[in-house]
This record gives sequence, structure tokens and C-alpha cells, in this order.
Amino acid sequence: MKLDESKYHQLVDQLQQRVEEVLDEADFDVDMANGILTIDFDKGGKIILSRQPALLQLWVAAKSGGYHLVYDEAAAIWYVLNSHESLGDLLARLVSEQSGEQLNFEGL
Repeated sequence: MKLDESKYHQLVDQLQQRVEEVLDEADFDVDMANGILTIDFDKGGKIILSRQPALLQLWVAAKSGGYHLVYDEAAAIWYVLNSHESLGDLLARLVSEQSGEQLNFEGL
């Protein structure tokens, strides 16, 4: 089945919930408002996950840059367009860079 806007929103809702659960377990400051998930770090900086429904993409913004992700239906993962890095690997790397903590976003 081709990804449509309804399925896109369902996938992003599930994804953001899973990300929030991992971060809450690690006691990070997470805010979810208007479909945008924001992670604030004690040492400053943020990671922002925002929806881009017109493109059926997920955008991630961090100190190291901006990342555009698309959904691979066959693999059931979100990945960065340029590098093909999975969202789970991207988030683990970005959180580590900005906080020094190692978190596991397995399956994302």
C-alpha cells in the first residue's frame, strides 16, 4: 500500500510517541505541541522533530544541522534522504552529541 497522508500521520504519531517514551525513561525534557516534538538539553540546544505532511516527510533539526527523512515501507523505517541513516541511529547520535548520553532508539 502506498503511503497516503492518513497513514503518514498515523506513522508519525506512533513514532513520536515511541521517541517520547525513550526520552521520558531517560528523564529528558520533552515537549509535544502541534505535532512538533522538542527535546531540550540541560547544556543548551534542542532537537526538533516536525511533520512535513505536504512532502510526507519528517524533519529533524539539531545543532549539527537539518535532516529530511522519508518512510521506507518495505523496511518499515524512517531514513535520512542524503545518508540513508535510520531515524533511530540519527537520534542516538544527535542525543549523544548534545548530551553525552547513549540512548537506544532501536526499531526507529
